[in-house]
Amino acid sequence: MQFTSFVALFVATLSSLQSSNAAGDFSATCTNIFLPSNNFLEATCGDGRGGHTTSELNLNACIGIAATQLVCKANGNYAALGCAGCEIVTGEFMECGCPGGAKIANLDDCVANIGGILTCAS
Repeated sequence: MQFTSFVALFVATLSSLQSSNAAGDFSATCTNIFLPSNNFLEATCGDGRGGHTTSELNLNACIGIAATQLVCKANGNYAALGCAGCEIVTGEFMECGCPGGAKIANLDDCVANIGGILTCAS
């Protein structure tokens, strides 16, 4: 009975850890964060096993445009909607010139590190 309880607790803990990674906060485990082009994010991220991987992510898959800011949105395609000149301004914050003026996205809300690979946060 104790073993079953231990296994259930272990599985619940592992699931919560995986869920927290999927919620974003990639900058806590990634370095060398930059935008080599308008809509691609590149970073070197810990893989959870002591190694590091350099990964690239097309942010069009994760970010869209709202009235006053860039927001997390699956297949948001912000670059095709007119945002250009994007750059990292501070840590995990990206700013772009978009229709209606400059807009900012907190990439930690939209991007996750899963095993060293940048992915859209769910």
